[in-house]
Amino acid sequence: MSGSLEGTTRIGRDSPPDFLEFLRSFAKLFYRTEGRWAMNRYVVGLMAPIKRKNCEQIAAAVAGIKAQELQALLSDISWDYWQMDRLRVGLLLGRAAVGEGVLVFDDTGIPKQGRDSVGVTRQYSGTLGKVGNCQVSVTCRYADPCYTWPVAGRLYLPKVWADDDKRRAKAKVPGEVKFQTKVELALALLDQARAWGIPHEAVTADGNYGDNPNFLSGLEARNEAYVVAVARDFTVRLPAELAKARQEAGQASPGATAVSVGEPAAGGSVGNQAERVGVELEAKPKHRGRPRKAPRVLSPEERTVLHKAFELTGAQLAGAWQAVTYREGAKGPITKEFVALRACRALKGKADGEGTYTGSEGWLIGERPLVGHEGEPKWYYSNFPPEATVSRMVEIGHRREPIERGYRVGKDGLGLDDAEVRLWHSFHRHQALVMLAETWLVLQRQWREPIATPEPEPDPLTASATPQAAEAAPPPGEPAPSTPISTPATSAPRPMPSPPHGVDRRDLTSRASADERMVLHQLRPLVGRYQPDRAAACPTA
Repeated sequence: MSGSLEGTTRIGRDSPPDFLEFLRSFAKLFYRTEGRWAMNRYVVGLMAPIKRKNCEQIAAAVAGIKAQELQALLSDISWDYWQMDRLRVGLLLGRAAVGEGVLVFDDTGIPKQGRDSVGVTRQYSGTLGKVGNCQVSVTCRYADPCYTWPVAGRLYLPKVWADDDKRRAKAKVPGEVKFQTKVELALALLDQARAWGIPHEAVTADGNYGDNPNFLSGLEARNEAYVVAVARDFTVRLPAELAKARQEAGQASPGATAVSVGEPAAGGSVGNQAERVGVELEAKPKHRGRPRKAPRVLSPEERTVLHKAFELTGAQLAGAWQAVTYREGAKGPITKEFVALRACRALKGKADGEGTYTGSEGWLIGERPLVGHEGEPKWYYSNFPPEATVSRMVEIGHRREPIERGYRVGKDGLGLDDAEVRLWHSFHRHQALVMLAETWLVLQRQWREPIATPEPEPDPLTASATPQAAEAAPPPGEPAPSTPISTPATSAPRPMPSPPHGVDRRDLTSRASADERMVLHQLRPLVGRYQPDRAAACPTA
């Protein structure tokens, strides 16, 4: 976003409708008024149309706060970002969840310069599309047919950081924080989501997690249903071929019966048998060097052919593919062709058999564009039962889109990657506050009109103003504002509220750049729901 507030334009002390009531749920995290006020100003600044959402830029654009006070919020004031996530999730579960939920896992890169910011190193970033100097945050997101919102996120601490005591001390990394892979962080977030009581039917993730056997094993150990994206060379074994190999192994002839000294064979005594064995041993030629190892007997699973995903789906006849419409897009329904076949995820392992693995039966799913349409083929794997429908698995597998949209809105609109912090807790506090800002937007369901309405949705930049509630008590020395007015939740249509950043409309219409207006429209989908075709059936917050 290149636009910014210019001249004397500043965001006043008034807040958007219902904002004060929303923040009261988190006031108990702070012992003093200064912390609550700084939280208010910081979140308002994150939603403001300013170029960079760091402490100095926010203080320059938001009235009633200084950069040092905002920096103290991130670094010095005592409060628990983990508890903020917990309270926020509890609020969302009561107001923004309709069932059929899915937990989505992914990670995002935050480009950084230098080497002092906690967790920064040269590593692969999907945001950059290459290896670069960045931080990586692993996140979990909730998505159901009507709502999508962030659950929590944790910074990935590379091993070069985890093993460097000097850097850990400088960045104030807690002693209990050890090196964890991204998969381990994702599973830890899943455990936390379960502990917080987030209802969900399945888990989904992209190929970086779907191709990792440790992630899939972790989900299966937790009895989690999943549909994950996998690479084209994802390997499986077919149940019919496995059954045949096991049957052949059970019927195989054991060969000549081995005779051991000490057990008489039929028609001979122990002494005669031992004498014959001794003669045979003497007759064998002696070999020099290390004795030869007996050839390793392959298990039935190892004797079964490993198939790659693209080979199996590519061999399916045209009649096996079916068209499935899984989401409503900006240009209409999104329909593609899918094929699903029962398979067992499997690994080849090493020559000595180490790492060889064959899991229980699941579904290998192939995706391709309709004839005459553009698009790349994709593949998925699921542990859903045999009676699962293809359309249901496809719909869940494509619930990953909200987390990508959340990253875009978080970075382009809410300053997820703008914080200039170096400490462990400062990074997580900024991330928690960004998620808090997004949560408030999600709860403003009345900011969206139903898709079924033929009239175009009003532009929040030109809609009539709603009276603003005065701010909560500021720090000592500031004039006391008036009592806020909160509008109770209702399913009836309500007036269009003012933009979430609280900027005076005259300043917006006369000074806002095209880029700033674009960001406001990027924020608006978060106030809506996940699938536009079901918007009218979703309750308002």
